[in-house]
Amino acid sequence: MNKKSETTKFPITYAYKPKLLRTLLAIIFFCGAAWILAYAALTNDRGLIVSKIFHFTAHEATIIYWILAAVAALFPILGSIILIDNLRNKKEVILSKDGITCYQGLLNSKKCVIKYKDITKLVESNVKGVTSLNIYHKSGKAIINNTMLPKKEDLDEIFQILENKAFGNLID
Repeated sequence: MNKKSETTKFPITYAYKPKLLRTLLAIIFFCGAAWILAYAALTNDRGLIVSKIFHFTAHEATIIYWILAAVAALFPILGSIILIDNLRNKKEVILSKDGITCYQGLLNSKKCVIKYKDITKLVESNVKGVTSLNIYHKSGKAIINNTMLPKKEDLDEIFQILENKAFGNLID
């Protein structure tokens, strides 16, 4: 056990929200994609061949472009909802002497309180550079994502404290 975990003072609080610039850039990107696809649908007069396997007439291609434009338009809507939710609700991951308080999902404002003694397994997963901590407990599973924390290193600190508190080497 390292010195930092021996001297940990509770509660420890971490802001838990998406990065503003990244979210705004995603909204702008998908607005542009929706606009380009809608323009392609409006002006389309050609068929479409996908991977030399699927052949579509001009009318079918226009329908595909409209569907893609609609799907692309959903992402800015979702991004805006996420931004508004995070401006209205202060979300935090809180480590206390007895347990951890976190949220079940990105759009879920319901707090999940897990006692250290109820944690059954901790699994760290990495998908394309995004690291998540899966906390399995008696009532289900909670996930903490490193991109939602102020610093990527915060997830390692949370993992270490949870591991020490839940599976021995208890910290007072």
